[in-house]
Amino acid sequence: MSYSQFTLPEVIEDFNLNLVEGVSFLSKPENPIKPSPYIAEFLSKNLQLAIALNTDKARSELIICPLLLAVKEALNNEISLFSGEEFNIEAETGLTGICDFILSRSKE
Repeated sequence: MSYSQFTLPEVIEDFNLNLVEGVSFLSKPENPIKPSPYIAEFLSKNLQLAIALNTDKARSELIICPLLLAVKEALNNEISLFSGEEFNIEAETGLTGICDFILSRSKE
C-alpha cells in the first residue's frame, strides 16, 4: 500500500495516534519572515491558475514546490528538499511508495 492510499482515520487507528485540532505545534515567530518579492509575484501570477486547474499536479508545481523552495532559501539552504523520491520505510505497515515532497534537516 502506498502513502496515498492511507486515510486519516486509518492512520490514527493503525499507528495509535492522537489528533489534536486547533493547537499549533509551531510557535509563533517573533519576527515572521515576509515572502520574497519573487515568491509573492510568482504566487500572484499563478495561484488562480493552480486553483482553476484543480489537480494535485497543478497545486504541487504552482503552489507547494515554490513555497518549499522559498522556505529552503529562507533557511539559508540548511535543509534539503526532495521531490518524487521513493521512500520505503516499512512494507508490513504500508509505509512505502513515492512521496510528493520530503524536507530534511540535512544539507544534502
